[in-house]
Amino acid sequence: DTKPLPVVPSDVTEWINDCRTTVDGKARGSDYLVYPFWKDIYEDDYWDVMVVAGRQVFKTTFCSDILAYYATTRKGAECCYVTHDETSLSAFSNQRMRVGCFLENEVLRRFPKQQSTMGAVGELALKNNSTIYMTTDQHGYKHVEGKSLAVCVLDEAQYQDVEYLSKLEQTMRITRGKLRVLGIGGESGSPYERMWNRTDQREWHYKHKDWRDKLEFNDEGLV
Repeated sequence: DTKPLPVVPSDVTEWINDCRTTVDGKARGSDYLVYPFWKDIYEDDYWDVMVVAGRQVFKTTFCSDILAYYATTRKGAECCYVTHDETSLSAFSNQRMRVGCFLENEVLRRFPKQQSTMGAVGELALKNNSTIYMTTDQHGYKHVEGKSLAVCVLDEAQYQDVEYLSKLEQTMRITRGKLRVLGIGGESGSPYERMWNRTDQREWHYKHKDWRDKLEFNDEGLV
């Protein structure tokens, strides 16, 4: 394929509306902020952001969005996804990243190098020379060290050995990369809780307290 790559928006909201219109086979629509608590998180440009939230609130969608956004809006960017075990890694790499993000969206499917779309679980190479690495936190984030990352996303961070994260944080401060940490609640007194306690712990307050009662579900989940 010798066609030039599509020009994608640099604004994350515009990028989502133009490039990520399908999520895991389902149409996203123009209003991706059906869940308005995500707006500030997507647009937060601070280098270190931590999100602690319950399950089924689209944290994994955020992970794939942010990785694809940084990888497609920058040439030669190194991006990294980190999870806690090989099963989660394989599921994210194959179903969520390659298929549910890149191959199912018309704009994004132009980016992966042909030999990489079904390649190794741990790496997705793009035609703009950006690379999305996908790995686990084994051996104190050894597989993440040494990379000049534009963004690093830790998913299911409550299961990871975050006490070894300091080396990665120092490296990313130097390279001015972005760190995004996502998980559910963790054990009291754990390194994960200490990481949470050092944040400003912002909370989202809904104007309508009964917003959950207005959600509609079918056999497949949320409509």
